[in-house]
Amino acid sequence: MIDSEHIKSLQRRGTARFYLGKYRQSVRDFQKAQSITPSPQIADYQKKALEKMEKLKFELIEKMKRRGTASENESQSDLIKVTVQEINPPTPTPQVPVQAKPQ
Repeated sequence: MIDSEHIKSLQRRGTARFYLGKYRQSVRDFQKAQSITPSPQIADYQKKALEKMEKLKFELIEKMKRRGTASENESQSDLIKVTVQEINPPTPTPQVPVQAKPQ
């Protein structure tokens, strides 16, 4: 646990999180440090973390597009038919005879 008002600690934790790949958390630390005392050095670190997040986001979107395109190109012959058999068939509910009410 670090002091949430100690700029150097926030900056170091933000840098550590950046190198661990925890970019969103590092941006939060840098933003907190910037709100306490604005610094061009902290702003540079924050900018790097934001750029890295955008790059990863772009790469993931591209990867998803490629996977989506690949699944659209699959032919019907690649599909197999699977028969499903119920293991525990539902048990029938017992029929209770209804007695007529005397009038």
